[in-house]
Amino acid sequence: NIAAFIAFALYARHSYALGFPEFIDYLADTTIALAFVTLTSFSVFVINRRALDQMEHDLDDRERAERTLVESQRRLADIINFLPDATFAVDLDRRVTIWNGAMEELTGIPASGIIGTRAYSVPFYGHERPALLDYVLDHSAETRTLYPEIREEGDTATSEIFVPELGADGAYLWSTAKPLYGPDGKVTGAIESIRDITERRKQESEKARLEEHLLHAQKMESVGRLAGGVAHDFNNLLTTIMGNTSLVMMDLGTGNPASAQLRDVMKAAESASALTKQLLAFSRKQALEPRETDVNR
Repeated sequence: NIAAFIAFALYARHSYALGFPEFIDYLADTTIALAFVTLTSFSVFVINRRALDQMEHDLDDRERAERTLVESQRRLADIINFLPDATFAVDLDRRVTIWNGAMEELTGIPASGIIGTRAYSVPFYGHERPALLDYVLDHSAETRTLYPEIREEGDTATSEIFVPELGADGAYLWSTAKPLYGPDGKVTGAIESIRDITERRKQESEKARLEEHLLHAQKMESVGRLAGGVAHDFNNLLTTIMGNTSLVMMDLGTGNPASAQLRDVMKAAESASALTKQLLAFSRKQALEPRETDVNR
């Protein structure tokens, strides 16, 4: 179109007596207008064509998506039923929609007997009461009081609780709950996973008891080492005291008035020496020497 226009303009230039500057301006303006109209028409054509193609693809994708959704729901149900943790889910009306095999094993209630009902708390507590998944749906303060150790991270809540009604002696349960969302991002229900950690709590309690005994033994060992070190150093000091006292007593003789006081010093040093021997025995640095003792004496 532009080439035809340029040829026409060159042909008609002399008929209209256009000067060269006017001719160039006319040629440039019309060329730009033709280019704009051509590009606009082509863009509209491309957009309409793509819209038609997209509609065809959307119809195909919708059919495939529906088939995929049905298949994914079936796989999800199989996966949840295979989970080792007891898992159940409810809709916004608090009716049970999922009750997997581990939940059946934990509670003794088959899925057929509870799906569609609101009695998901009865197998645990013997009566209806809010569960952890109720909290992630309504964030009720009343429900929060039932789970004092609840921890929240995003839209997920975890908690540990003792259920005295479950089993012969009660059970410790660790639960995780979060909302379920639909394709539009709106909450459609909630799911909760429960794990029986009673045996783990018993093991932790036994571990804590053994650690306490070990700590006590380590403390006693440290005290023994300290006692041995003190006794050894103190015994060296007593050796000096007793040796020098003996020399002074020999120089003074028995008639000197200070001899009696020196004998008291010697007796005190000997008593201290006996005490250091006991400390060394306590620290296991010296062999025990058991002997008969006259209790009356």
